[in-house]
Amino acid sequence: GGSTILLGNGIGNFFAIDAGTGATRWRASLGASITSTAFAPAGLALVGSENGTFAAYDIATGVQRWRFATGNSILSSPVVSGTTVF
Repeated sequence: GGSTILLGNGIGNFFAIDAGTGATRWRASLGASITSTAFAPAGLALVGSENGTFAAYDIATGVQRWRFATGNSILSSPVVSGTTVF
C-alpha cells in the first residue's frame, strides 16, 4: 500500500519509489534518457524516452504491459482521454 513516486534518470532508468519509506518498489529500463513526465492513470505508469520508446508499466508490480517505438524522441508528456493516450 501507500503512495508511489515515479521518476526517471538520464540513462533511461525508470523507478517507482515508496513515498513513505523511500524504498525502490521496482525499476525498469527504457534504454535512453527519460524525457517525459511520468503519468499514472488507472494503475498504469506511462513514460517516454529520448530514443522514442513509450511504455506502460503496472504501477503496483512494475510488470511491463506494453512498449511502443515512436521512431523519434518523445518530447511531451502523456495525456489520457478515456481510453486514448496522446
